[in-house]
Amino acid sequence: MKQFLLASMLTIALTSIIACGSSSSTSTSSGSTDSTEAPTLSTIADLPKATSAMADSSSSSLSDALANVSKAATTGSNLKTSTSNDFTAGTSSRGACETLNMLRESISAAAQADQIMCYVSTMNDGAAFTGITDGNGDEIDIYDGEYHIFNLNLSNDDGNTPSRIKMKLQKDANGSITFFEMFMCNGTGDNMTQSEYVKQEFDSTSVTMTAIGRHDQSMHSVDVTGTLNSSGQYTERAIVVKDSGEMGDGSDSWQESTLTQTPGEFAVSGYRYGLQGSDTHGEQCYSAGELLGDDTDSMTDLAMGDGAISYIASGTWQGQEYREPSTGTGTDAWTGDDLAMLSSAEDSEYYSVVSSATLPDIETTPLTISYESTEIWDCSDDVSVGIYDLNAINAETIESACSHYTLGHDWISCYEVFDENGE
Repeated sequence: MKQFLLASMLTIALTSIIACGSSSSTSTSSGSTDSTEAPTLSTIADLPKATSAMADSSSSSLSDALANVSKAATTGSNLKTSTSNDFTAGTSSRGACETLNMLRESISAAAQADQIMCYVSTMNDGAAFTGITDGNGDEIDIYDGEYHIFNLNLSNDDGNTPSRIKMKLQKDANGSITFFEMFMCNGTGDNMTQSEYVKQEFDSTSVTMTAIGRHDQSMHSVDVTGTLNSSGQYTERAIVVKDSGEMGDGSDSWQESTLTQTPGEFAVSGYRYGLQGSDTHGEQCYSAGELLGDDTDSMTDLAMGDGAISYIASGTWQGQEYREPSTGTGTDAWTGDDLAMLSSAEDSEYYSVVSSATLPDIETTPLTISYESTEIWDCSDDVSVGIYDLNAINAETIESACSHYTLGHDWISCYEVFDENGE
């Protein structure tokens, strides 16, 4: 079974030039509605995910800015299956390569929290929470608005799932979930430590989500805000991803990005910064374009369409300034079906949007990511509600049900593709 904790996909590479990711939507969801009526969220399975389907239309500053931009891509470039073999130096767009990387990473980071929710929902469907009684012999109701602590009982587990969880689900007077919170701990006995924290809050048509945790030497967080229609589809959403930690080669790096999405379009603003000895490397960007396939809940349908990017990159390597094209300022544009670079970025439908955008400042001080005081649990019976064993469920069943929340971990080495001397 894959690791339950949120494994960050935001790897910082000193050899990549453009720090941005993006997401959008072009397809139309059959039968969807943009009503402002709040959706009914009766069970865990009803809770929207960070990557849930987009609606047909929306009214926002982003959708207004791109209202007259045509969506020309038909198939786009699939985020899961695209590889370095799809790019050719001299004809392909390097901006498309870097944006595809960051699209894949940003969406994958958000989807890790979705995968955790999927695990809990699948356990609930498999009756893992059914029939569990407290010390008085009363059956525990996980929707009663109180904290409940459970030891997981998974057969065929590979040892990467949490040993214990603390969760709370709260409903309003109409029986719709308004709050979900879960703490996760790994280890055994008195040697358990917190690995992850996830929270979702719902207020009418608004949703906010938070996920934070540690993976190896890296801390990471994902915050999602959005607006839902009555069918539980997003009319707009923003995904903020942060990552900071040590790399395997001894370097330190950190990154922040904000992905704004409305049906038919995306925009992303972000930076990353790296340190290795006396060498530094920083990138900033703003990208806009289209993403096909986000009218469904299947991440395997996602494909990047036409787009453009504005960027600044600078740094040194072994005391020398990075050679072009790893440094510089510019814009780049592409067609999504064949990843071809436009001879002039100004010919892109998205050029005016990215060229007029203000790129984010780079934070050159290491980014601090940590749990808030309310997000910390010492993995003990700290709420005096008892610790109970969940009913047994097969870990392979959970993995199979939730495997679609991954795009793969392959990073396309754009530097090697587009620089004949790349290393």
